Amino acid sequence: MYPPPRIVTNIPKAQVNLAIRELERSIEVDRAEIGHYQILEQMLSATSLTSVGGTKEPMGIDFALREKDQVKGLLQALVRMEYDEINGKQEVVSFLRRLAHAT
Repeated sequence: MYPPPRIVTNIPKAQVNLAIRELERSIEVDRAEIGHYQILEQMLSATSLTSVGGTKEPMGIDFALREKDQVKGLLQALVRMEYDEINGKQEVVSFLRRLAHAT
């Protein structure tokens, strides 16, 4: 039985390990951003809008409600985007770990 082939790279193992640590920190930041977006979405969901007073308001209640729903949708899209980014970074980290182990 022959030993498995060894991967040779011109990137020092220390540099690969540094890249892994930086990506892991970046993933932590992304998770914190997700938390902030979710808190904002919950805050918007709990916010009630009613029309009070005369017609001097800069926006009507219907417009404000539609805009509130649009903003909630944007926050949800940002959360999905952050999850996609985290998944991509985790794939890179996985590859780098295998690379560091094999070199």
